[in-house]
Amino acid sequence: MKRWIARLKEEIIVLFAYSIGIFLEAAFNPQGDPNIPFFPFENFIKVNIPDPYVLATFALFLLLLLALSVRKAYDLGGPAGIIATAMGFLAGLATYTDLIVGPGMLLLAVLSAYVSVKGWRAIEHPPV
Repeated sequence: MKRWIARLKEEIIVLFAYSIGIFLEAAFNPQGDPNIPFFPFENFIKVNIPDPYVLATFALFLLLLLALSVRKAYDLGGPAGIIATAMGFLAGLATYTDLIVGPGMLLLAVLSAYVSVKGWRAIEHPPV
C-alpha cells in the first residue's frame, strides 16, 4: 500500500512540475501558438501582472516551488524521480507552443515517475 501511495505522490509531483512549466511559459512567452485555443493565460497575465518586477517575483516563487518538488521527487524516486520531474517541467514548457510534443513528454514523464518509485524502493530496501 505504501508503494502505491509513493507512486501517486511522484505522479502528482510530475503534474505539478508540468503546471509550473505551463505558467512560466505563458508568463514569459504570452504569444504561444495561435492554434491552441484552450490557454487563457495570455489575457490573465497581461491584465493581472503588468509589472515586470511582480512577474519576476512570481517566476521566482514558482521556481522555488519547483525546487521543493524536485527535493521530494528525489526522496520518493531517487535520481530517476528528478529526471521524471524535469521531464514534466519541460513538457509544460513545450505544451504552450506545441500541442503534440508537450503531452507526449508528459506521458513519458508520468510513466518514468511510476517506474522510478518501484526501482528506487527496491534499491533502498532490498528483499531479504
